Amino acid sequence: MKYSLDKYLLAILSLFGVASFLSIAAANVFLGLSVLLFVVALLKKKEDRISLDDVNYFKAVGVFACALLVSALFSGYVGYGLKTWADFFFVAFYIFLYNFIFVYY
Repeated sequence: MKYSLDKYLLAILSLFGVASFLSIAAANVFLGLSVLLFVVALLKKKEDRISLDDVNYFKAVGVFACALLVSALFSGYVGYGLKTWADFFFVAFYIFLYNFIFVYY
């Protein structure tokens, strides 16, 4: 029986979920493997890519960023929460967007 790369990715993500309850180190190993398999699957499937014209994808990211902002504002440490939100939105998201544009186009 031949398994696709997606099935292996799903299995490793499931192992990550189970291992996260047992050991942080084991969970990080499975998370790293899942990221590696995701990148390989992304490079192999060029026809299934997300287009920049797909507004729903960016709406979902925007809703996530807004939910993160609301969470940061109502946290116990507002300064730390806003710093975490800024790190996500202005650093991680724009690095992701930059890589997304240049990998896909």
